[in-house]
Amino acid sequence: DGGGYIIQRMSSAKNERHALLATLWFNLAHYALRVWPWIIVAVVSIVMFPFIPESYSELGVKAGYPLVMNTLLGPGMKGILIVSFLAAFMSTIDTHLNWGASYLINDVYKRFYKPNESDTHYVFVGKIFTVVLMILAAFTAMKMQSISKAWEFIFSMGAGIGLVLILRWFWWRVNAWSEITALGTSILVTISLEILAWSQTVSAGKVYELFGSAPVLFGISLQVHHKLMIIVPLAIIAWVTATFLTKPEPVEKLKEFYDRVQPGGWWEPVIAGYTHTLQPVSHGFFIQWIAGILMIYGFTFGIGNLIFQNYSMSVLLFGCAGIGSYLVWNRSLSKLN
Repeated sequence: DGGGYIIQRMSSAKNERHALLATLWFNLAHYALRVWPWIIVAVVSIVMFPFIPESYSELGVKAGYPLVMNTLLGPGMKGILIVSFLAAFMSTIDTHLNWGASYLINDVYKRFYKPNESDTHYVFVGKIFTVVLMILAAFTAMKMQSISKAWEFIFSMGAGIGLVLILRWFWWRVNAWSEITALGTSILVTISLEILAWSQTVSAGKVYELFGSAPVLFGISLQVHHKLMIIVPLAIIAWVTATFLTKPEPVEKLKEFYDRVQPGGWWEPVIAGYTHTLQPVSHGFFIQWIAGILMIYGFTFGIGNLIFQNYSMSVLLFGCAGIGSYLVWNRSLSKLN
């Protein structure tokens, strides 16, 4: 979506070509390659353990993965797998600590409190913010009873900002208030739904657990997909309204951004009156977006159909992935140095 840590990682690449290749590889590995070992292990666990042993009963269906791991892997492979879990965990933790600290430094501390300090000073304060975030995260984690529910809560809080993160590159009218309103609305609605769940749980005489129960609205128990159907439309209405009620960014700033990024899209009021040439990755961005979807989805479901021996569908999907890959290469990668 071009937000946060994705931009940080792309900016650390050697050049634009490397950044695009790295991002494509991330999406391919993240969606097409990573998910199928999980699914295979899940299917194997159902065959091997149709009933969860009593010693694992507290874990419920979550016991399938450790049961298969403990049964089939020897000491060496089991150790490697545990280390890989820790590496993945630390990768996620350090990404979000760095991301959060960068926001606190650049958007709050540096902007409003100490705007003219040295880089050494900001690095030192950034380390302090990182430690503070670690402590707050650890305290919050102690109060959670379910990782999946906590993830759903966080996912819901950020759901409303998705469209803004995309359109800010292609529509000149999106400004800072658009993003603030979208995120603020998502957070407000998500917390309101959690407060509703707390109120209903306490009223029923039960013990409330953070993210432990779903709120009920109009007789419907609101799962995460129901919440998104409430949060996203409300956030869109709110941020579009805020966009038109607030002033756009200064034209000079928008022109500077467009000259640097050349994203394509709806920038006519900004670029009127001077000539420009779009970069290869910006020219025909909609077609490239479709091509990227063909590539990632084609490989993802092509691999799945191959695993489950649906060969004809697998060939068709791999063909779609090949077409998407060719379009991405022909329309952008081959033209970047």
